[in-house]
Amino acid sequence: MRAFSTLLNLENLDMERCSGIHGGLVHLKGLKKLQSLNIRCCKCITDTDMKAISGLMNLKELQISNSNVTDLGVSYLRGLQELIMLNLEGCNITTACLDSISALATLAYLNLSRCDLPDDGCDKLSGLKNLKVLSLAFNKITDACLVHLKGLKKLESLNLDSCKIGDRGIAKFGRPST
Repeated sequence: MRAFSTLLNLENLDMERCSGIHGGLVHLKGLKKLQSLNIRCCKCITDTDMKAISGLMNLKELQISNSNVTDLGVSYLRGLQELIMLNLEGCNITTACLDSISALATLAYLNLSRCDLPDDGCDKLSGLKNLKVLSLAFNKITDACLVHLKGLKKLESLNLDSCKIGDRGIAKFGRPST
């Protein structure tokens, strides 16, 4: 990974399924032009790695699904104010990380599928006014969550696959606020 530190003009780095990284993301911290980082399906990626990349201020896309990142790792991402796309599918996070995610006002794409998230904390999603794509599939989401999503006026795609959504929740979701 140290070899990447000299690639100062690197804008995109795809290391999906590279299982031997083990702390190597620290060598990316000087890549100030990096805009897209894909480290999906790398169980070796941890919270420490998220701290190492937290200074990549031009990062627009971050894919860390199916890694060992937790709420702590997500908290390191708060400063990435250019981040448009965040994929946390299958990460070991709780609704506590939604505080950190809600600070990412530029997010247009957010994938929280398969994170075993309940309704608690869904109110934090209502602040993500630029969201166009939101996936909450395969979580413990119920009708109670939908009321917090109805203010997301830019939403173009909503994935609630295998959630516990029923007619009542959908009816409340579609009603205008009074």
